Amino acid sequence: GGYRLTAESNVGGYAGLNARIDARKFSILPEINYTFNSYDLRADNGSLSSSSRVKVNSVEVPILFEKRFLQLFRIQLGPVFNLWSETTTGVVSGDQAAAPMVMSTRSALGYMVGLSVSLGGKFSLTGRYGGDFAKQKQAVSIGGQTAYIHPRVSSLSLSVGIKL
Repeated sequence: GGYRLTAESNVGGYAGLNARIDARKFSILPEINYTFNSYDLRADNGSLSSSSRVKVNSVEVPILFEKRFLQLFRIQLGPVFNLWSETTTGVVSGDQAAAPMVMSTRSALGYMVGLSVSLGGKFSLTGRYGGDFAKQKQAVSIGGQTAYIHPRVSSLSLSVGIKL
């Protein structure tokens, strides 16, 4: 029979630079971020099972529009463009010949929404949720066969901002 694939997400992170362009009623927040994420992919066909850790590193450019309200809060919304992505896979457990190996990932255009709270003059706390407008397409090799999966990737991030 065929293999059943299941995925379990892990914690990732990002580092980046951002700017603020203030207009009359809103601000534009262009950013460039290096992101790193991973998940465990398990393949099981009833008699064989194995799992792999998939690591995805990428460079993303969010262009967010921000609106301030009640002096302390800012709501953010905008598209996220993926400029570059690299996917690596390593076997974690089980039969290496049957381990799922992600061969490629096609990135999709994404979105991000967030809320920022001012913590005084130079500090802010921001929470953001992001995802893809469409499911990604990943080629996976299992036991010499190629299959395509379409995971919908989302992220939740919390950050502390320091104004320089």
